[in-house]
Amino acid sequence: LAGPGTLDWFVSHFWGHAFGDFCSSIQNHAQVVCGADARADAWRLQRYWICSFSNNQHRIQDEMGEGWKMSSFYLALLHQQ
Repeated sequence: LAGPGTLDWFVSHFWGHAFGDFCSSIQNHAQVVCGADARADAWRLQRYWICSFSNNQHRIQDEMGEGWKMSSFYLALLHQQ
């Protein structure tokens, strides 16, 4: 998913882990939480907020705004279902 929408899951990614493993984990999680949904591709509709994609990793201080209540971390958690 790219673009606005209500979050289903908040995820933190550590760049020290293999990115392919991270992607596989997210896909597996989405498939498990959807369970035996009648639609085989229902797992693709899960929305994940992933910290490392939300923040400019080279300008973290700028990403924080005027305080922690302006950070994308806080805003994502605040708007999660």
